Amino acid sequence: MGVVSGCGGETCLSLNNWFFVRAATGPSAPCAAGEVVGSETILGHPTTAVMRPMPNARATPNRPAEARITMWMAPDLGCFALRVAIEEQQPEGAFRLVSEKQALSVKMRP
Repeated sequence: MGVVSGCGGETCLSLNNWFFVRAATGPSAPCAAGEVVGSETILGHPTTAVMRPMPNARATPNRPAEARITMWMAPDLGCFALRVAIEEQQPEGAFRLVSEKQALSVKMRP
């Protein structure tokens, strides 16, 4: 994940050519714009989970499934994502987890 300048005049958080627009600044603002769906502490760092829809690369004309991505970002780590989950909509409408990555450790270098 990285920060990309010039994303529609906004600063964006980019992940595999997909992005989250940075949220408004403030003491309780989440790291990225989108639906805040929770918070948890991961590896001792408080995170805010933000979800948004994303294009589904596996969709076909006969199976136009939606997909969504959720990122748990830690403000104290410069909004670094400590967990990322991608879900795909099933034919009956429910979402199923298809990919998830989570940090195993955090090491700060001076």
